[in-house]
Amino acid sequence: MFAKMPSSRLPLLLVASLLLFAGGCGTVRYVYSQLDWIVPWYVRDYVRLSSEQRVLLDERLAERLAWHCASELPDYASFLRDVRADINASRLDALRMTLHADRIEQLVRRLTENLAPDLAGLLTQLDDAQVEELAGNLDERNRDTRRKFLEGSAEQLHEQRVERMEKRLRRWLGRLNADQQALIQAWSRALEPSAETWFDNRLAWQARLLDVLAVRSDRSRFDPAIATLVMAPDAHWSDAYREQVTRNRALTMTLLADVLAVSTDAQRSRFGAEIDNLVGQFDRLACAAPASVAAGDQAKVLMLAASLGPGAKMPE
Repeated sequence: MFAKMPSSRLPLLLVASLLLFAGGCGTVRYVYSQLDWIVPWYVRDYVRLSSEQRVLLDERLAERLAWHCASELPDYASFLRDVRADINASRLDALRMTLHADRIEQLVRRLTENLAPDLAGLLTQLDDAQVEELAGNLDERNRDTRRKFLEGSAEQLHEQRVERMEKRLRRWLGRLNADQQALIQAWSRALEPSAETWFDNRLAWQARLLDVLAVRSDRSRFDPAIATLVMAPDAHWSDAYREQVTRNRALTMTLLADVLAVSTDAQRSRFGAEIDNLVGQFDRLACAAPASVAAGDQAKVLMLAASLGPGAKMPE
């Protein structure tokens, strides 16, 4: 198994960060919050694997890396070039942000569709003790998540949202100016609180997963059930929550457009340079024959969700 690498060595992580910059809240954020352990080669963060299971995992990883480098990275590079063109033309308004977010959601969907069979195959290999270990580790992570991100006064939660958004934007723009900071403050206060509902949905999704694992010996039932969990994690959202997510997403698109509208020449130059750097990395990885791509570089392109910081797991 590969160890976690610094974020500076994870180009796909940066695309995920761009998604957060250009996508805000929505279904894809929820997908990422689950993929931090669904990605098969990160399941060992939750379950100790046997030597046979590690061999299976490594074999699947090699297959996925070859597919991802050849089939997916060119589309990531194309996506980033289009974002770069919008920066050059000063047309990254809320509508364009939404279109880019929709596009990367499609890329994420392709990734999850490709991973679902591997996930099913790996999970069927778990014994009862490992499933129990998984459940216990999920509970522990959930307690940490609640303590870190849901507990506190309304003002404290507001300040945490502001801090998370400022951190994401600084990654791309550098130091924020006073106008941008004021926009973020106003955005945070305008959002409809949804963290508790988001967390409840997360717990319900995990409960359904554990129920599905109870029938993992019956592949005719287990495989389609896992596929549904992976591909439609929002299937059980209430209409009220879905509308809330949509409204908050629109507020975030407007925020990002407004932040760019008051950005400095230096900030726009930095944003463009970061994208150019990513495009170059994707082009190099996509053009390399799978056998010639270093293992560390191969692993980068599939560790997107597992390496996201805790801010990416919040609904705002």
